[in-house]
Amino acid sequence: MDARIHDIGKLFQGQLRLVVPIYQRPYVWTEDKQWGPLWSDIQRLAGQVAAGNSAKPHFMGAVVVDVDPKPIGYLSCYIVVDGQQRLTTIQVFLEAMADCFEHMCDSGCEEVRLFAERSRSITRNQFVTPEDKDGEFKVWPMNVDQAAFRAVMNSGSPQHFEDVHAGDPTILESRVAQAYAFFFGRILDWLNSQPDVGLAAKSLYDVVDRYFQIVVIDLQNSVDPQLIFETLNARGTPLLPSDLIKNYLFHQAVLEQTDGADLYAEYWQPFEDEYSYWSETLGKGSGRRARLDIFMHQYLTMKVRDDVQTGKLYLEYRDFADKSGMTVTEQLAGLERFGGVFRGLDHLDPSSREAQFIQRLRVMENNTVMPFVLALMGDEWILPEERVQIIEYLESFLMRRMICHLTGKAYNRIFVDLIKATDGRIKADAVRDVLLGWTEETNIWPDDATFHAAWIGNQAYNWLAQSRVRMVLEAIEPFVRSNKAEKVVQEVLTIEHLMPQQWRTHYPLPADGSIDEYERERVINTFGNLTLITQRLNPSLSNGPWSTDQDLEKDKGKRAEILRHAGLGMTRMLVDYKTWDEKSIRKRGETLFKAAVKAWPYPGA
Repeated sequence: MDARIHDIGKLFQGQLRLVVPIYQRPYVWTEDKQWGPLWSDIQRLAGQVAAGNSAKPHFMGAVVVDVDPKPIGYLSCYIVVDGQQRLTTIQVFLEAMADCFEHMCDSGCEEVRLFAERSRSITRNQFVTPEDKDGEFKVWPMNVDQAAFRAVMNSGSPQHFEDVHAGDPTILESRVAQAYAFFFGRILDWLNSQPDVGLAAKSLYDVVDRYFQIVVIDLQNSVDPQLIFETLNARGTPLLPSDLIKNYLFHQAVLEQTDGADLYAEYWQPFEDEYSYWSETLGKGSGRRARLDIFMHQYLTMKVRDDVQTGKLYLEYRDFADKSGMTVTEQLAGLERFGGVFRGLDHLDPSSREAQFIQRLRVMENNTVMPFVLALMGDEWILPEERVQIIEYLESFLMRRMICHLTGKAYNRIFVDLIKATDGRIKADAVRDVLLGWTEETNIWPDDATFHAAWIGNQAYNWLAQSRVRMVLEAIEPFVRSNKAEKVVQEVLTIEHLMPQQWRTHYPLPADGSIDEYERERVINTFGNLTLITQRLNPSLSNGPWSTDQDLEKDKGKRAEILRHAGLGMTRMLVDYKTWDEKSIRKRGETLFKAAVKAWPYPGA
């Protein structure tokens, strides 16, 4: 390979075309991380040059190129292996600078016209054939950004750009358009602040032409570009595992002599069409990842039927691809199909059993089961009623274990085992038998006796996040409500302790000493003492006495106040409780447990 340092002006001399291949990322640079620092560097150097002071060249990083296997006869053509972000930014900056210079000409400063023309000579080829009208651009971005790039390069000003493309948000709101508007505004403001606009324009042009340097590594078709790409990142924007996987797939397409453009349009375009969705980061702390990486991890786990290390996702995908014997077309078809399945989980009918299950998984923050869920939801042969039966088995397994306060640390392994055990067509009986066959603490499906002991005795409010306590109570409510009761629209529900956490004033301990403070503190955080209400009680009522009057209409106690706003079956049942103590909590807990068993039944019980 050949590596040389180039001034920007010399790099783009002559008839040249640098093409960003379809497998590269869209343009992702931003003002805070890249445009702002770049403009600060340019402005500083321009000031030094204008003042006649010596200025050191500014190094912009490296670009890796390879010979384009499909050249245009009159142009020197290269494929951009890495560095497309900085190359696109340079071209957009030069266009914004040229447009600012022409704006200054229109305002009467004719002496800057020369620098506008010189700037455009760095961005455009002089001779364009009719069959390749976009060949005028010396840098041509990947297809997702092409329309916006073309529009920016032909705009003249941000205002004209907005007027022409007001009806097309995909162009108007693109990062390319935002970069152009940013640089145009900064350059124009800076020029207007200078005492000698002609000198300022010359200094600005000289900075980009002669003082900005870039290393160009030309592979000269002698080095595997994929190996180079895997080791390089765009400035300040690290490559994601999914970026590397995409690059690998389309590089393989070239080796298989498959039309990459057709494959991209058919199989990868859906991911690019919803780029903001797939690039959104989810999770907490060090576990935050782009949604596309999350999908890739779940998909690969499903395919290899083994635990996949998140930090080695790309390497594990390559290993899978090498061993699978699948063509690139087959691999891309699988990713596209299951990407649609994954995306569809956000668009299920909210009233469907599947949607309830997915929502509860998200509250539980349980991603380890998702590779199996992906396989289940993507099974084209399974009957809808059988899929629902499997979902109910899974939810019962997970919810019972959560309420029993059993560990989830081994879930990544046990759900991989479930995928292995149900390889091929997924059957409800097979899923049930696998789940029932596990007997260790890390994987056992709690039976009714174990579930009952935990439901009555465990301090759910202390052990579970409030979102999970709320989810449990919301889930069992339909099984508490009588058939004659109206369906309640659950808008904003809050958890309420029936015997308040500040119980000492109005709920004294029994005089016989049968209950001590420790037992009282334990009991008030069990499910029997928890309910959901549609609005938060006044603190004085929340901590107030249970009842003050036999006539409920005149009653000013807590029970009466709750019943006035009661809409749920688990709350309306309080009409039968004239007093509230440990016996009442136990009794109501038993009633709610019967509903929980209906919500999450145990097979054969």
